[in-house]
Amino acid sequence: MVTVRIRPAVPTDAPGISKGHVDSWRTTYAGIVPSGYFASLSYSRRQHVWENVLKAHKPDNCIIVAVTLDGAIVGFAHAGPEREGETGYDAELYAIYLLQEHQSRGVGRRLTIAAGRGA
Repeated sequence: MVTVRIRPAVPTDAPGISKGHVDSWRTTYAGIVPSGYFASLSYSRRQHVWENVLKAHKPDNCIIVAVTLDGAIVGFAHAGPEREGETGYDAELYAIYLLQEHQSRGVGRRLTIAAGRGA
């Protein structure tokens, strides 16, 4: 089993977050989303989005990454204030993605807990 640590994301994590985002979309939504859509996904376009999000660093948002000991990002979670005005909810988990080979090992749970504490 690969050891994974959970930590806050930093701007230099954008490439790893982007790769994990695109790769996990491709495995998670295969058979649900048309395959042509997956062909249109681009690491570089997704990286540009994440660079902007990480640079903007909204203080009420929390972006957490799951990182192997060799520094590879294998998942992330993004949380912040609830966006739809629902009463009774202070925070929202905007996104959580984890590479398929790291699923069902408790990493997603750890990401969710860490994001909830930081949001």
